[in-house]
Amino acid sequence: MERASLAAAVALSVGLAFYPQQSSAASHLLRGTAPADKVSSIKSPNRRDMIKELLRRHRKESVPVGSVISEGKLGGVYVVVSEKLPERLYLVYYNHVVFETLVNTGIPQSPTPDGVFRIYKRERSMTMSGYNPATGMWYNDPGVKYVNFFHYGDAIHAFPRKGYGWPQSLGCVELKLPAAKYLYPRLKNGTPVAIQYNRPKTILLP
Repeated sequence: MERASLAAAVALSVGLAFYPQQSSAASHLLRGTAPADKVSSIKSPNRRDMIKELLRRHRKESVPVGSVISEGKLGGVYVVVSEKLPERLYLVYYNHVVFETLVNTGIPQSPTPDGVFRIYKRERSMTMSGYNPATGMWYNDPGVKYVNFFHYGDAIHAFPRKGYGWPQSLGCVELKLPAAKYLYPRLKNGTPVAIQYNRPKTILLP
């Protein structure tokens, strides 16, 4: 099979909705009005780099769930949640942080697990319920928006709080509603999520 046709097959297999033909991947990622958080302008990767990344994914190089690995192995688009206070979430695109926002992670009684995971289920709005070990009470929260599950019942989602930047959740990563709305269409099933103490590093793709 010729390289061009192989690249086309790979693109079809992973879905090129993330790389539209009529606009650069970077502009697609940043399209829309960002909330009052930091967004940086980035330079789009060239076509050769994009094809190289698609071929790499096609070889089924997977990230072990729950592992602690170099960010350079996470691929072109991934999320880093830093538990260093104030806690922040970073959307990383080809070695560039393109969006960041304050978040809340899990309290000591129900911490957010450290490691690398992948988003496996997404919902625009749902009811979330469970047991709160800190209060000893059950909870039922309807209408939780922009939910991205990455580890069992732990998810990145919008949730109203008086403040953000320190542990307050029961394991989920909570964002302000505008930030969660902005982030949701830029993620998909399979997007890596790294939960760690450190801020994201600058590592070039191989």
